[in-house]
Amino acid sequence: MSGDGSFIKLRLASAQRKIRAFLRQLDDISAGEFPYTDGLCALYDIKLVFETWRADINSLPPSPSVGVVTQICNGVRRDVNLYTVLLGFILRSTNLRNAFEIIDPLKRIARATVRTDVRLILSSEWDYVPLTYPMNVQTLRSSVFVGMPAQESRYALCFAIAGHEIGHSVWRQNDVNSTVLEKVTNAVHAALEHAGPDASIDVPILEDNCRVWAMRQVEEIFCDMFSLMIFGESYLYAFDYLLGPGGWSRTPGYPSVVKRNEYLKYAARKIGVPFDEDIFSGWVDSTDLADELQQAALITDESVSSLTPYVLKVVSEILASKRKVQPSKQNPVCLPKAKNISRIENSFVRLLPYQQRATLPEILCAGWRRLRALEKSGQEGIEDKYETLNELVAKSIEISEFLGLADEHAERR
Repeated sequence: MSGDGSFIKLRLASAQRKIRAFLRQLDDISAGEFPYTDGLCALYDIKLVFETWRADINSLPPSPSVGVVTQICNGVRRDVNLYTVLLGFILRSTNLRNAFEIIDPLKRIARATVRTDVRLILSSEWDYVPLTYPMNVQTLRSSVFVGMPAQESRYALCFAIAGHEIGHSVWRQNDVNSTVLEKVTNAVHAALEHAGPDASIDVPILEDNCRVWAMRQVEEIFCDMFSLMIFGESYLYAFDYLLGPGGWSRTPGYPSVVKRNEYLKYAARKIGVPFDEDIFSGWVDSTDLADELQQAALITDESVSSLTPYVLKVVSEILASKRKVQPSKQNPVCLPKAKNISRIENSFVRLLPYQQRATLPEILCAGWRRLRALEKSGQEGIEDKYETLNELVAKSIEISEFLGLADEHAERR
């Protein structure tokens, strides 16, 4: 390093260059066409972050301290790394492969359960596992990012899985972590005492690790149950399709796939969601963990298993509170109605889109029932039938949205 402090100028120049390059890319993306404005609003919020960094650098004194410069440069690098990923996500949200018919009804679910000003940014991603970016970035606190596998993103039926991703935002927005922490801590302690770990093990460290892993597992189970209580059986079908037949590597922060399936089956029967016994058939459990993690996993799994009824209760209470805020015939956080699902399915059998108002979950449940009936029949031309069914589902969503808007307009007159 130069003794005259020129490295400080070079560091700041590098940070400014990163900011300019980022903002140039952001402006290029903003100039494109956006079918929905939510992505543009998120871009505006991100832009303010980097304009603030630029203003901070411009306001520095002629000879800033090394510590201040290091802090700024690290902050710029951190944010460039974080927001570059989100820029790509927002860009892909404009791609025509996305099922845009889904966005409005899905956004209503997010607004009814997360916060009323939610922006929903739905994208097709080059990752086969659906994903979300948690709402822990203060700048984008009101934005929910849901990524679907690119090859599935134009097919409406798979979007039942999006309820799980929205569930992660519900967990954070409602601070469920604090709600369940004491119960999880007690359950881990009880499971640890029951296991009687070897005297050579550092018990406090083991207990801390198990509590962290149990909290992560409980969040995943919470999101599964949250989606199940909104999307009903369509969530089970989408889960089975996208993630079956299991068998992937186990991590302590996730339940084993067989346990996760058991929790879903338990919740479905408790809340009255139809459970097709073919679902989860033939699934392979997660591969074993390394030997040094086996005991910790057993303790974690025992504690989480004992908490399953409690987690379902927490989800039920949150959704019940949301329903009180928005009581209506078309409330987006009510379980799909069996009568409506049957009517919609009958329309699909006759190759007609459903002509009346229905919720997104009801339409998806009917679509999955029809698809599975076709696949079980072994008829030829199933691929063409699936494409036709997808069009029927999408058109039914559009009709329901149009009728909903018409009703709202009539009520305002």
